[in-house]
Amino acid sequence: MAEPIYDDAEVEEILRSALERGGQTDGLTHAELAEVAAEVGLSTEELEQAARGVLAARAERREREEAQRVLAVRKRQRRRGFAQHVLTWGVVGAGLAALDQLTGAGISWALYPIVGWGIGVGLHGVGLIFADDEKEIRQIARQLRKQRERAAREAARNKEKKEKRPKVTAEAALEHALEKGIALLLTKVAEKLEAAAAPPP
Repeated sequence: MAEPIYDDAEVEEILRSALERGGQTDGLTHAELAEVAAEVGLSTEELEQAARGVLAARAERREREEAQRVLAVRKRQRRRGFAQHVLTWGVVGAGLAALDQLTGAGISWALYPIVGWGIGVGLHGVGLIFADDEKEIRQIARQLRKQRERAAREAARNKEKKEKRPKVTAEAALEHALEKGIALLLTKVAEKLEAAAAPPP
């Protein structure tokens, strides 16, 4: 009987299933992966290229998930802001209408600010409903990436500054303290000698 031949998708599924059944749910280290690749005849270069692709896809997926979380928070804040806008418009509009009723012949002047502000509320709602989530996710991801890069540059700069600072050893600190003490002692002795040598008044 001929030995079965598996295509790439089947190989991937078999290996994934075997790893899950084998109890190894933590995955493989890069070294273990290199051993497996060598056993199946893959070159180190092919493995490294594939690993870089997988790691880049993972980073992109995490970046997108983080951007989606940020967008969800922003959308909640926007909905809350819109609800406050509608409530404020309604309360102020009712107040203006009541004031207009009390002061004159029906609703006349109050209609203009109520309608004008109502148009603004409507546009606010339209902007909320028809927001382009994909575009905003890309913008948020870009902002988060820039923040991480800025933080990494700042950390590298701080590390570099710290490394450039002269390292004070215990011996150097003791030497500095002794020099300072001796200088102070000599200053006091000189002051006493000057005081003793000065003619009495």
